[in-house]
Amino acid sequence: MIRAVIFDCFGVLTTDGWLAVKERYFAADGQASLQASLLNRQADTGQIKQADYLRELAQLAGVSEQTILDLNSRHSPNDQLFSYIRHNLKNYYRIGLLSNASADWLDELFAPWQVELFEAKTFSFELGVVKPHHLMYETIAAKLDIPISQCLMIDDRENFCLGARNAGMQAIQFKSNPQTITAIEEVLYARAA
Repeated sequence: MIRAVIFDCFGVLTTDGWLAVKERYFAADGQASLQASLLNRQADTGQIKQADYLRELAQLAGVSEQTILDLNSRHSPNDQLFSYIRHNLKNYYRIGLLSNASADWLDELFAPWQVELFEAKTFSFELGVVKPHHLMYETIAAKLDIPISQCLMIDDRENFCLGARNAGMQAIQFKSNPQTITAIEEVLYARAA
């Protein structure tokens, strides 16, 4: 029986500015893409400060820090998914957020009512590891006070879904709102039956 539904932030609940930066400036150069991904991981695990990350990423891309910041900061909340969580899940399930992030950006990304939907949040910078490390999934389940086997993870990256499954959760890869909502309901109703 599923008792908690956990959502990834970037790429699920909001657009992912980092992927836009990576695609625009590093897609054509495998070595630069690898270096940029390493910088992103260091920021997400709290190994380097955000200002250092932006400076080094801008140098690697050959553009200004402001250019990187502007593109990286473009996020649009997934209003349809937030509405579904609010009206269809919140009263029946514990709701969590699990994100590879260099800081807790939620107040900047979302309206207060959206942030309040989450009973627990776990960010990679707090733990010093990123998904798909098992500690990420174990920590959010513990914060929600729900056995990991009773948690459902929603993530846009299949390797992060695999990490959730390996940790003992069920997982759904987000591809679109209709696909994800249908998949969530299939899992929840199958378990309830």
